[in-house]
Amino acid sequence: MCLMQSYFGANVLYPRTIIPVMQYDIPILIRNIFNLSAPGTKNCRAPIIEAEVKQDSVAYVKGFGTIDNLALVNVEGTGMAGVLGTASAIFAAVKDVGGNVIMISQQ
Repeated sequence: MCLMQSYFGANVLYPRTIIPVMQYDIPILIRNIFNLSAPGTKNCRAPIIEAEVKQDSVAYVKGFGTIDNLALVNVEGTGMAGVLGTASAIFAAVKDVGGNVIMISQQ
């Protein structure tokens, strides 16, 4: 979340400053300087759900959908933060194989 905010308009967060925050699980509290009474947004690693820890527990599917002739490509890693040309290279590769991007999600 912090990385997305730093990239898309939160001018006080520089994307490369978020890398050590992610690597060392340092929580960040983002406040609105124009409304200090607002609670802000806390960005930290998602808590481990107890069901994920227990090996005998059952995880239930909450939803499922399909689209024919569609591939899901996941590109992730802290090494891409603040590196110019990463998205361009990915989209160029998709274009080279005649693909079309229908959705982009960034966390």
